Amino acid sequence: MSALAKPWQAAGGQLARGVDAVDADVTAPHDARDRSQAQGPGDAEDRALLAEVARGDRASLARLYRRYDRQIFGYLLRQLGDDPALAEEALQDVMLAVWTGASAYRADSRVLTWLFGIAHRKALQARRHARRRPALWSGPRSGRSEAAAGPAASLSPDARLEAERRLTGGELREAIARLPDGLAVVLELTLYQGLSTVETGAVLGLPSGTVKSRLSRARARLRSALEEERNP
Repeated sequence: MSALAKPWQAAGGQLARGVDAVDADVTAPHDARDRSQAQGPGDAEDRALLAEVARGDRASLARLYRRYDRQIFGYLLRQLGDDPALAEEALQDVMLAVWTGASAYRADSRVLTWLFGIAHRKALQARRHARRRPALWSGPRSGRSEAAAGPAASLSPDARLEAERRLTGGELREAIARLPDGLAVVLELTLYQGLSTVETGAVLGLPSGTVKSRLSRARARLRSALEEERNP
C-alpha cells in the first residue's frame, strides 16, 4: 500500500482482512479443529499443570497464569469497556476460581476454553457489580500498585491496554466494538482468541449453530462498515 494511501483505505483494508477471517471461521470444519486442538501438546501441558493446581501446587498455578494472563486480560478488558482496573480485578477473580476449582475441570474441552468460560462469567459478574457501585476514579487511569499485581504479573493494566491496541489494529477493533454485545463477543472469541464455534458455544452457553448464525450476522455488519469506510 502506498504511503500516501488515505486513512479510510487503510482502515478498509484492515476491515476486509478481518471480515475474510470471519468468513473462514464460519465455513471451517470445526469438529476436526476441536479434536486437533484438544489433542495438541500445548493442551496436554495445560492439563498437567491444572492437575497439579488441583493438588495444591502454587507454582503450577503461577505457570498457568504466566501462560495466559495477557490473553485472558485482553478478553476481559474488551468485555469491560476498556477499564483496566476492572479487568485486572476480574483477572484475579478468574485465577482464584482456577485455584479453588481446578478439580472440577473435566477434560472434555481445552483448558483454554475452560479458562475463557470462567473469564466470561467473571466479566458478566463484574459488569453487574460495576452498575451497582459508584465510580472509584475519575480522569486518566493509572496502573495498579505492585501490591495488587498478583503472582507473576509483568505488565500494568495501562501497559497491557496499549500493547493490545498496537497488536490488534484499532480500526477493526472499533468496528467490532460498535456491534451489539452478542455479536461482538463471538467475534472476539473466534477471530481474536482462536476458539472454534463449538468452543465459543461452550464458553457462552450457546449451541454452535447459534454461534455460527451470530458470526454470519457480525460478518454482514462488518461488511456494511467496510462499505461506509470506502464510500464516506
